Amino acid sequence: MDKVLNGTANDNWERLKDILFTIQQKYVPLVKRCKEKKMWLTFKTLKYVTCKHRIFRKYKDSNYPACRHMCV
Repeated sequence: MDKVLNGTANDNWERLKDILFTIQQKYVPLVKRCKEKKMWLTFKTLKYVTCKHRIFRKYKDSNYPACRHMCV
């Protein structure tokens, strides 16, 4: 490693960055993610899921009246 990194700090940084980039290109796989719509996810199902998330956010809040009533 000492043979590769000799000279100024900027030169060493550029060499190290190039080495890391080539290693990344060689060994890190590329993953293609497709954004296609799931067949089971209909409009009605999506509406119910968003409603469930909204209700859960409400009940997580400790200032929500129903939650305050339960804690008192």
